[in-house]
Amino acid sequence: MRRRIVGLGLAALLVSGLAVAQSLKSGPQVGQSRPGAFHPLNVLNVDNPSRNGQKNCFV
Repeated sequence: MRRRIVGLGLAALLVSGLAVAQSLKSGPQVGQSRPGAFHPLNVLNVDNPSRNGQKNCFV
């Protein structure tokens, strides 16, 4: 009896998880633009330590 209840509970969690997962989408979708500008921050620069913690353009 206890196994049946646990099994039904797990099945219900699985079904509800699958239903929620279908509606979620990760990241920007095709044709969608990013909101705002992107300003990379130089966290660690071994070659030039004075640039650490400053904005940097990698291009």
